Amino acid sequence: MKIRKLLCAMLLSAPLLANAADITISNHTDSYGTGYINTLFRTCSATLGERGIMQPHQENFSVPGSVIKTFCGSKNCEAYIFKTQNCGGDKIAVVTINANDGVVGIENLDKDNYVFVGSGSHITIESPSKNIFKQWLSKFF
Repeated sequence: MKIRKLLCAMLLSAPLLANAADITISNHTDSYGTGYINTLFRTCSATLGERGIMQPHQENFSVPGSVIKTFCGSKNCEAYIFKTQNCGGDKIAVVTINANDGVVGIENLDKDNYVFVGSGSHITIESPSKNIFKQWLSKFF
């Protein structure tokens, strides 16, 4: 009986999971990237193998909306980002995510080495020197 209730709950929640949008990340740095959503489980993205490890200079790394919805539910949650292949070392950023709105905030914890820009369904990570050059160019174009 308990298994039937669980299966029924999973089937009923499937449409809710489908509503969450994917978040894509463009990594314009020489660093890898992994992370986890700060919940009770704290499962590192690297547990998914290569699919969970953002490569240096990788474009359009995707965090599925279904994962966000599963871990965040309908409230805001925080994702901790690391520059390693295993969520080790110091956090370099804390990304606040809402399952419906995507990225709603980014706290950069390593401003000397990274620039995080983004909201909604996309984040770009750059090295500070590239960002300064882009800011300079934007004054002229």
